[in-house]
Amino acid sequence: MYQDLWEYDPGSDTWMQKMDYPAGPRLSSFGFSIGSTGYAGCGLDQNLYAQSTFYAYHPSTNSWTAKAFFIGTPIFGASSCVINNKGYVVCGDDWDPNYWRHNEMYRYDPVADSWNYETTMPADGRRDPVGFAINGKFYVGTGSDNSYIENYDWWEYDPANGVWTQKSNFIGSARSQAVGWSVGGKGYLGTGGVADVNDFWEYDPVSNSWSQVDDFPGQGRENAQSFVIGTKAYLVCGTSGVNYNDIWEFDPLNITGMNEQEDAVDITSWPNPATDVLNVRLPNENGTMIHYQISDISGRITKEDNIRVDGSVMQVPVNDLASGTYILNLVAEGKAHRLEFVK
Repeated sequence: MYQDLWEYDPGSDTWMQKMDYPAGPRLSSFGFSIGSTGYAGCGLDQNLYAQSTFYAYHPSTNSWTAKAFFIGTPIFGASSCVINNKGYVVCGDDWDPNYWRHNEMYRYDPVADSWNYETTMPADGRRDPVGFAINGKFYVGTGSDNSYIENYDWWEYDPANGVWTQKSNFIGSARSQAVGWSVGGKGYLGTGGVADVNDFWEYDPVSNSWSQVDDFPGQGRENAQSFVIGTKAYLVCGTSGVNYNDIWEFDPLNITGMNEQEDAVDITSWPNPATDVLNVRLPNENGTMIHYQISDISGRITKEDNIRVDGSVMQVPVNDLASGTYILNLVAEGKAHRLEFVK
């Protein structure tokens, strides 16, 4: 574990070492910036004890200031964001002695230098979920729960009214230790998981939908970190058993999506309208277990499950759906597909 701090200048593509984190080496701390000040806290120390320490970093003087301790259970592997100049921290694991993944959210006010309990996420606790803010709302999901299962659920929290809303599940593979950010009014999530994948996905909060974009071109990994400067995002470090110190720039204006690749794959469905079963032809997925979601035209998820492809055909039961128009979302051959059908 380390306690060093580094500054990256995208204009010159250079790094400069700054003053060390004063609380000592940490693993899986959380961090965010408000105005011209950076904040970092919690995480595991070298003895694998979760901590509550919290510090502010001042770039103008290259100095740290101790701030109010985090008031929740000492944690690591939490998710954080900033909304209206307040820091929000949710989830995280306390490791020893309880090994318990939490679902509480806390809010930090830099003016008062105070922490307050905000809310509890209406899902099982998580370690290493992905979260980011878009248009004044906190989006968070994935992560490893208290059954040590990696997840793909997705949630929106609105601090203006204190309401949680479940959104369309992440349609990539369930995962933890992924990385994410928001830029240009969209959210992006990728890498992580048991297999240290390199796929990447875009979330549109307006349509409440996911679509696959260009894969991360570096080595698939977990526990990478990210930050946004201006209109570009940056992914740095991470591990796949080999630790990386590379940095990659993401420009949302240059993404191409996966539409061309999707069109090249022969995905068809029948009958339409469907009465009892919707058949989906997946020619290269015979014997594969496929996760699917069915949502209505408003984006509300009405059904999801896992089905094994038998002889290149996936049979999705729809007899329990009411009459209407639906969207079937699934991932085949590593690509996202959306099929519209009528019941």
